[in-house]
Amino acid sequence: MRRINVILTYVTYLFWTAVTLRLLAGLSKLNIQGGGSWPPVQNVALKSSITVNATCGQNGPEEHCDMIDVDTHRSRASQCEICDGNSTDFDKRHHIEYAIDGTNRYWQSPSLQYGNEFEYVTITVDLKQEIIISFLLNDPITQDKINACSGLSFQ
Repeated sequence: MRRINVILTYVTYLFWTAVTLRLLAGLSKLNIQGGGSWPPVQNVALKSSITVNATCGQNGPEEHCDMIDVDTHRSRASQCEICDGNSTDFDKRHHIEYAIDGTNRYWQSPSLQYGNEFEYVTITVDLKQEIIISFLLNDPITQDKINACSGLSFQ
């Protein structure tokens, strides 16, 4: 009986997710910028601050490699790069601010090739405002694990 309830809950969730996405798609076609129940979409990351406890190359040059590559014909050299947080070459820097700056630059975690010291990395984002999140994840099982309470950490 419990399994049937879980399946029905999941099907109901999928139905309402589909309805919501359909409505949002319709609004975007009409080029509506907010109004009524739909405030304008904004990139809250641009006003945010972000910190992390570890970044690739923060203690000097460090090699990092792609773990999975769909192009099996690429050489190892093209799958690996050197990151250096103090380099004058900006392509070798991968600071955490790059994760939210709106560019194609990116943050890179430290490699595990020197040990598991940075197996777990903590990223903290301060949105600098109270945000009402109406849709966060597409997985109801994961949603059950999240506590969306102000000031608490997500585990």
